[in-house]
Amino acid sequence: MKKVSYEVARVAIEATFRDEGSVLQGTVAAHTDEVIVRLDIESNDEPKAVRELVRISENGCWVLRSLQNPINVVTSTTLNGLVIS
Repeated sequence: MKKVSYEVARVAIEATFRDEGSVLQGTVAAHTDEVIVRLDIESNDEPKAVRELVRISENGCWVLRSLQNPINVVTSTTLNGLVIS
């Protein structure tokens, strides 16, 4: 475990989304163009140690890794208990 002390840590996340096509025509397609993660840290520790901790934390974040390296998503739908897709 890395030891880095900090007084404050804040994260802000922004995303840009857009839709194309038509729901009525069955051609709608949702897109995520960008996700911005801004981490603000106040610490008296060395910047190198803080950078290393952030790097390790990002590598261990399932959501961040899934966005950066798209994964297979399996969906299924049931209607009244019967599988329809």
